[in-house]
Amino acid sequence: MYQELYDENHKLISFNPQNYVNGEKRIKNPSSGEYEGGILCKNCDNNIIGSYETYAAKALFGEKLNTEESPILKNNADKGDNTQFSIFNNVDYRKFKLFLLSILWRASISKRATFGYINLGPHEDILRKMILDGDPGTEHEYPIFTMTYLNDKKMPRDIILTPTRKRTKAGHIFYIFPIGGLIYSYYVNSKYHPLPDYVKIGTISKDNKFIIVNIPKGEAWDFLFNYMGLK
Repeated sequence: MYQELYDENHKLISFNPQNYVNGEKRIKNPSSGEYEGGILCKNCDNNIIGSYETYAAKALFGEKLNTEESPILKNNADKGDNTQFSIFNNVDYRKFKLFLLSILWRASISKRATFGYINLGPHEDILRKMILDGDPGTEHEYPIFTMTYLNDKKMPRDIILTPTRKRTKAGHIFYIFPIGGLIYSYYVNSKYHPLPDYVKIGTISKDNKFIIVNIPKGEAWDFLFNYMGLK
């Protein structure tokens, strides 16, 4: 997921947008993305989560999959031929959902400042067991709603933003991870706040399908600046 961010010297550009706007123009050039050692054993890292990462790398970034395993993309366009959302069929529900949940869970257990907004509380251990047991749960257990601006050629792909915590108008907590043009929103289950209908429809389903909603062309910068609390 970091592959688009490296320059010719295999360096990244890392900075705080709010500080930059305020005149604190401190820029770092790390050689790798976020890394934290000692949080997983070898089997969990390489075999359990590693198997989900291997599948997701092939499904997301076009590495070779057998024909019967390859995702099938279908774009839905309005009358103006402006794609509103994309439907991915033949996506392995178990592998792909557990891959996405493993990102959320690792962000929660991490002590890195980048993931300071991610605190799952009692949900952390529930997700740990789901990942360990290879159990993705039902479609509406920890659903993930995905958006993208990759249909807008003027938008850069090489951006990963610090994940943050949000709340719907109805009070449902969700966590947003903008990664390389895709924006994953994880909804943490609550007995007291119903899931939005668009999340129920858009999340990856057991019939191996999920929907990615396209942010309209020309609106992505407003979305990202609003996300970062900037004008």
